[in-house]
Amino acid sequence: GLEKSVRVGPFFDVGQVWSNLPGQELSDVKLRYSVGALFNWLSPFGPITLTFGVPLNEEPLDQIQKFQFALGQAF
Repeated sequence: GLEKSVRVGPFFDVGQVWSNLPGQELSDVKLRYSVGALFNWLSPFGPITLTFGVPLNEEPLDQIQKFQFALGQAF
């Protein structure tokens, strides 16, 4: 049934970011945090995942991607 093919839930994510801008060292690595929600459906065409996230400690030069869509599986 549908209840076995759909998953919805919150997430908390942590990742390292660094800059390759002149004058910045690799030691300038920072952690970024985000929270959000995901929707995963095992459709007849394959897995479909929708993700919406919001950064918690965004910096001015960060490239923010709040919404992601994926069709298929990652290998």
